[in-house]
Amino acid sequence: MNQRIRLMRAALILASAASPVAFAQSCALSGFDREAESALDAGPPDAGGADGESDATTCTHTSFPDPPPSEPTGDAGMIVSAIRLIDFGEGKKQEIGIDLDRRCTCEGDGPSCQTRATMTPDAGCDGVGGVDNEGRKLFALLALFGAQGFGSPYYSKVMESGGGTALLRVSDYNGAPDDKQVTLTWYVTMGYHFVNDGGVPKWDGTDKWPISSDCLVDASVDSPRFVDTHAYVTNGVLVANLAESDFFLGDLTSRIDIRVKQGYLVAKVEKLADAGSAWTLRDGLLAGRWNLPDVFHALSSYRSNKGDPFCTNSPVYGQAKALYCGAADLPSQIDSLSSVVCDAISFGVLFQTFPAVLGDVLTPPPPLPGCTPDIDPGNDSCDGPVDAGSKPDGGP
Repeated sequence: MNQRIRLMRAALILASAASPVAFAQSCALSGFDREAESALDAGPPDAGGADGESDATTCTHTSFPDPPPSEPTGDAGMIVSAIRLIDFGEGKKQEIGIDLDRRCTCEGDGPSCQTRATMTPDAGCDGVGGVDNEGRKLFALLALFGAQGFGSPYYSKVMESGGGTALLRVSDYNGAPDDKQVTLTWYVTMGYHFVNDGGVPKWDGTDKWPISSDCLVDASVDSPRFVDTHAYVTNGVLVANLAESDFFLGDLTSRIDIRVKQGYLVAKVEKLADAGSAWTLRDGLLAGRWNLPDVFHALSSYRSNKGDPFCTNSPVYGQAKALYCGAADLPSQIDSLSSVVCDAISFGVLFQTFPAVLGDVLTPPPPLPGCTPDIDPGNDSCDGPVDAGSKPDGGP
């Protein structure tokens, strides 16, 4: 199967799938401390009706498979794959994500935090099964601002040509449909072309991708910042918790750095015929919280396909800020009471990977010049005034 056909097939999978995997409708949340999990299942203590009675619905919460009860023995060796295709869900009505706060907002449960004034459509209302993904709506709205060098098709093309992406390593896996404990490591790479004379990857399973030192504790691939040593596989579906992960997207000119907190990664573990039956992760989902300070960090890190930054003196910055601040629909801490102000945006992205090889550790080059400190979004926050009066007649 040639490369073009493979890409078309992957694009169709992402565009048509209602969810990346056949999620089990489970109440169990894996990984984070169980007291926080219990608080989620019980709901905030002040989430009730006028008479103190619960107004919660019997909504089936979209989650992921429970850990398997047992496991066979075996060793599949280390699995390494590079994300080759992503889909933020812009313009789609499908549900991308999971129920991150265990509440079906707008179906009787009420919100898990106090929302700000907002300009986003259907603000704060969950998708079917309580799916939380306000981020998807925001990515779609970016089209109003004419963002250059942004979006799923653009970044997927950048990844395909060897630009910034993420590498996923699965170790301690027995190779069977069920494994009670595996290790999932998330690495950041600035791009294949940084150490391959500007060349593009062959996507045949032999491409060696450099690892950014930013995602490591002490410059060793064996001391990663983003790792879950208690991930598991159930019926061929990998489930992992990542307290934090970085999505560096871009190339030598464009870039954006998206930090996801308290995230869940779910993907099928499969052998890929196009890569000599090597293991890879298919139909994946990364879902989590995009904390507001990290949103401003992303805006600060953004460079268009022309290398231009997005500064607070942009004609549309005020409206963009109003959209982001208003879209916050979750508390940044999973065990918060519903009386706290929402300070995180729910996030979900689909992805496909292809077998790859871990390369050498690389110190990332500095980004192209950005905004001066007085107009840098990284120094802004939602606590200050939000000017929503700007019109979408310009672009970042």
